[in-house]
Amino acid sequence: MNVLKKQSLVTLAMASMLWILSFPAIGAETFTGRLVGYDCAEQGETCPTDRLDPHIALERDFVLVKPNGEYYFLVNINRDIKLQHVLENVTITGELNKKFNSITVMEFKAMQGSKERTTWSQEMEDAEFNRLYNSG
Repeated sequence: MNVLKKQSLVTLAMASMLWILSFPAIGAETFTGRLVGYDCAEQGETCPTDRLDPHIALERDFVLVKPNGEYYFLVNINRDIKLQHVLENVTITGELNKKFNSITVMEFKAMQGSKERTTWSQEMEDAEFNRLYNSG
């Protein structure tokens, strides 16, 4: 198979995946809450207490804590992205896995100024990956 044909098939496959991902996932739900450190959430505490709190460096991961105290791991988002929004109220759309108390995130929204904006989505992640690794 020549290179051009192979690249065309890869591009078509990626475009198809992005098109499919643009539809709401079956079973997708919306969750609101605050991002806090996992260790603190496990102990029922809210920490870090502010963005300068040394707990931030010690936390291995950050979780979404709902107002009722339940928390969920956000399994497909990098820790660095979560770190940018620690202690913020966020809205997550994704699929809940009750067995593992986790959410596979499709869309991550946070307040920017006075408006809530999508700061991460699986579609954005896939497009960036495609741009970096599959472009000419």
